[in-house]
Amino acid sequence: MLHKRMKQKIKWYCFVLIQSIIKFHPYITLKLIQRYKNQIVFIDNSQFFVHTLTHHDLYYSRKSNGYFFDFHELRKFLSGNLEKTGIAIDVGANLGGVTYLLSKKFDTVIAFEPSNSTFNSLRKNVELNNLNNVIIEKIACSNKTGTSQMFKNHYHGHSSLVKRRNLKWKELVKTIRLDEYLKTNNITELEFLKVDVEGHELSVFLGLGEFLNPEKVKTIVFEHIQSTQKDLVESRELFDLLSIKGYNLFDFEGNNLSERKILSSGNLDIVATRDFLI
Repeated sequence: MLHKRMKQKIKWYCFVLIQSIIKFHPYITLKLIQRYKNQIVFIDNSQFFVHTLTHHDLYYSRKSNGYFFDFHELRKFLSGNLEKTGIAIDVGANLGGVTYLLSKKFDTVIAFEPSNSTFNSLRKNVELNNLNNVIIEKIACSNKTGTSQMFKNHYHGHSSLVKRRNLKWKELVKTIRLDEYLKTNNITELEFLKVDVEGHELSVFLGLGEFLNPEKVKTIVFEHIQSTQKDLVESRELFDLLSIKGYNLFDFEGNNLSERKILSSGNLDIVATRDFLI
């Protein structure tokens, strides 16, 4: 009996130790990074310097094999399918990982990030990486121009204009329709549009108005996560809208995506364009 209790105690102490390591590992790693002024290099093999990180960034980085920005498929797609000129827009730029990749491919990149703290980090990262062809805008893209509540939690990458149970805090942000922004700035066409807005994609596309066609916005890449959508009806409305406007939907490998496949998948990166070029 004593031997059995001893084994149980050992198992318990091991469990507690493992849980403690899991909990404090991001914090310890963050402290080590701070010794190097928080300037680290991540995004696949590309050199992107990040000005500030939190232990929440480190926690989520473990899910992508240690990379804070794991954009291998997008980087591969950009290198083989798109012209290296023109204007690209990054809606939901976050800390600037995709903005950085786009800045190497296009003449001008416009990055939208509405949250105060995340925008400040984005601005510092743009300066730190000398992205002289990047314009940053502290505003959210939507189907109306005005203001809206942004819902947030500890991790900035999950902020959204769509209210969800795990988002506990609110921040009032400015919103704009993309067609208004494009007209005001005399932009007649976009080579590339990336949208990552945690369930608010339909509103962003509706806000494009007459610009939502492959002649004016040639390629759109967006993330579709079933759990962030209000319901399947809105997801179907989104894909019907893109189809009516003349877009075909593909994955990064060039495979056609049917509506059924998209709606039955939990998480997909989708390319909307007229013709997928190899």
